[in-house]
Amino acid sequence: MKIIKTLVTLSIINATVVMAVVARRGEQNVVTASPSPSGYTRGFSNETLLRSVAPTPSPTATPPTTQKSSIVPDPTATPTPTPTPSPKQVSGCIVVIDGVSYNVEPLRSTHSGGDIFECGSDMSAIFWREHNNRILQKMQKYKI
Repeated sequence: MKIIKTLVTLSIINATVVMAVVARRGEQNVVTASPSPSGYTRGFSNETLLRSVAPTPSPTATPPTTQKSSIVPDPTATPTPTPTPSPKQVSGCIVVIDGVSYNVEPLRSTHSGGDIFECGSDMSAIFWREHNNRILQKMQKYKI
């Protein structure tokens, strides 16, 4: 019984708040009483509640406008093409070690391990398996 009293009290408070909102907005005849299927009187329909609680636009508000750019292209201006740097055309045997390109053509005949170079490929794994940082420092003179 206490639960029912609490629910009825909450319904009355809710209806009072909604009526106050409606009155504050100046809407007339929003409250309608209609019997519900269970026999109880319902004070507001969903549509009425939505209309009464939804914000109303201000009569002085102006709709948002999209601003257009005031920059007008000059029809006489011709765009200057930016020259694209061409990649270095290097002949020889180019290998990559850790993302850096080296021209190892002079090493092919003097390399102590023989001519094992796979030109045009990444040889990082093979290089580090057989060499250390000291040898990589010597490779700087072959860097492209």
